[in-house]
Amino acid sequence: MKSGQIIFVIMLVSALFLGVLATASASEVTLEYFYINPSRFGDCPTCYDPKFDQIIRDIEATYSDQVFVEWIDVFTTSGGERFSNYGFTGAPAVVINHEYKVSKGNITFENLDSIIRQCLGGSTINSPSNNEGSMGITLPLIIISAFVDGINPCAFALLVFFLSYLYSIQRSRGSILVMGAVYVLGLFITYFLIGFGLLRSVSFFGIEHFFGLIGVVLMISIGLATIADYIAPGRISIKFPSKAVPTFKSTVRKATVPAALLLGGLVGLCEFPCTGAIYSGVLAYLASDTTFSSGVAYLVLYNFVFVLPLIVVLLLASNVKRLTKIDAWRIERRRKLKLGSGIFMIAIGFLMLYWIVL
Repeated sequence: MKSGQIIFVIMLVSALFLGVLATASASEVTLEYFYINPSRFGDCPTCYDPKFDQIIRDIEATYSDQVFVEWIDVFTTSGGERFSNYGFTGAPAVVINHEYKVSKGNITFENLDSIIRQCLGGSTINSPSNNEGSMGITLPLIIISAFVDGINPCAFALLVFFLSYLYSIQRSRGSILVMGAVYVLGLFITYFLIGFGLLRSVSFFGIEHFFGLIGVVLMISIGLATIADYIAPGRISIKFPSKAVPTFKSTVRKATVPAALLLGGLVGLCEFPCTGAIYSGVLAYLASDTTFSSGVAYLVLYNFVFVLPLIVVLLLASNVKRLTKIDAWRIERRRKLKLGSGIFMIAIGFLMLYWIVL
C-alpha cells in the first residue's frame, strides 16, 4: 500500500473514531433547573407555582438516566450567580446542555422534550432556544460557502485530469460517467467524514468557542494568503501538495471503480491546502451556533453543494472536445477564481467573527 493510501485510511478511521467516541458521550443531557424554594414564601400562591417543579419531575421520569437534572435554588449565593450569568430576569428558568435557555413562559414539557430529543440526536424540532437570531442566515451561508468552495481550481483540475486520462485509454462514455461519479462520491464521503469528526469532537470536548475562533482566524489568514498569491504568484502559494501528485497519478492509471473511489478520497484529503479554510470556517460556525443534529444536516447539504459543480462538469464532459473547452476555461479563469475565493474568505471570516465571538 502506498504512503498516500495509508494516510487516507488513517484519516478515515480517525474521523470515524472521533465521531463514535463523541456520540457515546451524547447519551446524557444536562438540565439546570433554576427554581424558587417554596419554603421561602410560606403560603404565597403568587410567589411559587408547583406546576414547574412537576414538569421537571416528569422530564426526570421520562428520560431516567439520559438526563441529569440539577435543581438550583436561585436564592442561594452560588445559584444566584449562575442564574445571573445566564442573563435570566425571572425564575423559574431552565438551561439545557449549557446552551438552550428557556425562560418561565416557555417552560412546558413539550418544549423541554423537544430540546432534549435534539441533544440526544433525535429529530430536529423547533424549540424556544436563544440561538434563533443568526439561524436565518445559516442556509444561505452554507449554500454560498459550499458553492465557492466547490469551484476552486484544485477540484476542477484534478477531475479534468482524471477524465482526460480515461478518454486517453479509450474508455466508453458510460464507463467514464460511472468512474467520474464514483470519484465524486469518494470526495463527498471523505469531506463529510472529516467534517463530521471535527464537529463531533468539538461537541465532545466542549471547545465550540475556541474552535470557532481558530476557524475564523484560519479563514481570514488563508484568504489573505490567497489574495497575496494572486498579486504576486509563487511567493505565497496555496496549492495541491506536490508530494501527493505521484500517488494521485498512480491511482489514476489503475482506472478501476475502487481506484476511482480511493482517488476521490485522496483528493478530499489533499485539497485542504486549497479549500480547507472555507470548510473550517463553516464548521466553526456550525459548532458554535447549532445543535449537533442540525449541524450534521447542514453538513450533508454543504458537501452536496460542494460536489455539485463537479457533477455538472462530469455531465458536460461527454466528449473530448467539450472536456478540452472546460479545461481551457478553467485555466483562463483560475487566477480570477482564486482572487474571488480569497475575498470571499475574508468577508465571511469577519462576518463569522461577529456572530461567533463578539
